[in-house]
Amino acid sequence: QKQTELDAQNEVIYHVQLARGDDFTLIRDIKIPGLGTSIPMALVGPPGVFVLYASAVKGTFRARGDAWLKLDSSGNMRASNPNLPNRARLYAEAIRKFLVQNGFQNAEIEPVLLFTQPEAFVENIKAPIRMVMCDGMESYSGSLRLLNPTFSPEEQVSVVRWLSNPEGKLTIAEEIASSGEEIVPQQVIMPSDEPPAA
Repeated sequence: QKQTELDAQNEVIYHVQLARGDDFTLIRDIKIPGLGTSIPMALVGPPGVFVLYASAVKGTFRARGDAWLKLDSSGNMRASNPNLPNRARLYAEAIRKFLVQNGFQNAEIEPVLLFTQPEAFVENIKAPIRMVMCDGMESYSGSLRLLNPTFSPEEQVSVVRWLSNPEGKLTIAEEIASSGEEIVPQQVIMPSDEPPAA
């Protein structure tokens, strides 16, 4: 199961890379502090953060509100586990909370569930999130470039930095730079020769 999910992620990444501009950054394996699992992928661009959840499931599914059902062999729709739309939404919610804690109050966060198998059929009845079938991936990726920007370039860089490094650890280069900055600007004050005033 794990392997097919990784394959699905790689396929989504391939399509997204083809269509996205240079102003989008793809971040993988995001470890939000306090969240027990890592979030597979997020795409950060001028319009916001797109939390991409790739699935390699096959079969006929129905998304109705919060319910996620699969057609079983006897022709009945039964609740299917894991609830993929719900999972994608929880990932997006975790990222939203994390960014709010770090000063991004109004970041646009959109969960997107992407199906990489042509044998996946989804009947979407008012599902709470966007779903993209395998034949729609490139047009979806291309459409992201047409959305209005909500981040300034500085905010976008900042969000990418937070999601790439959620624990806030400095890289070695940043540590050297930050310690260097503290040393350089200070003037050297020589102790004065005058005796201290009584």
